[in-house]
Amino acid sequence: MANDTATYHPQQRVRENSERAGAIRQFFGLLISLVGWMLFALLLNVVVELSGMVFGWWDLTGSTHARAMLLQELDWLNSDFKQVLGNPLNTAIYASEQFYQGLWVWRGEDYGEQLLGTVGSGNTFDYLRAAFWVMQVFAVRVVVILFSLPIFGAFGVVALTDGLLQRDLRRFGGGRESGYIWHNAMRLLKPAIILPVVIYLGLPISLHPNVVVLPFALLFAFAVWVGAAWFKKYL
Repeated sequence: MANDTATYHPQQRVRENSERAGAIRQFFGLLISLVGWMLFALLLNVVVELSGMVFGWWDLTGSTHARAMLLQELDWLNSDFKQVLGNPLNTAIYASEQFYQGLWVWRGEDYGEQLLGTVGSGNTFDYLRAAFWVMQVFAVRVVVILFSLPIFGAFGVVALTDGLLQRDLRRFGGGRESGYIWHNAMRLLKPAIILPVVIYLGLPISLHPNVVVLPFALLFAFAVWVGAAWFKKYL
C-alpha cells in the first residue's frame, strides 16, 4: 500500500502539470489565433473599401466613405462609453495615432506621409487616404472591443454561477454528468470570442457595436452555462 501511494502521488503531479501546461498552450494558441484573425480582418476591410471605391458600391465618393465611417465610430464610442469611462474619445484617438505610428513611423521617419506626398493627388492618392482612414477605423474598433470585454465577463460570471447551481441540483437529484455535452459546449467558446472580433473589425460599413457584441456575449454565456451545468469531474 505504501508503494502504491508513493507511486500515485508523482503520477498525479505529472498529470496536474500536464493539464496546466495544456491550458497555457490553449490560451496562447487562442491569443495567437485571435491576433491573426484581427490582421486578416484589417486586410479584408482595406480590400473591400478600395473595391467599393473602384466599383462604386458606396453612396459617398472617394475616401469620404472611409472618413464618414471613422467619424461615426468615434461618435458611437463617445456616446456609449462616456458615462462609464469619462473620455473614451481621447483613448480612441490615442490608440489610432499609436497604430499609425507603429505601421508607418520608423526611426523618426513618417513613411506614410512620405508615401502620400510622393503620390501627390488623383485617384491613387484618394485610395491611399481611404486605406489610412480604414486603419484608423480598425484602431477605434479595437478600443471598442477592449471596452466591451466586461460584458463578456459579466455574462460569463452569471452563467457560471447559475450553471454550477444547476449542476449541484442535478447531482443531488441523482442526475448524471455528461462529458459529451461539456466538450461540445467548450467548442463554442472559441468562435464566441473570435467571431465578433473578426466580424466587427472587418465590417466595411458602420454598424453599432452592440449589434455584433451582444449576440456573441450571449453565446459565450450560454456555452459557459452549459459547460458548468454538465461539467464532469473526470473527463
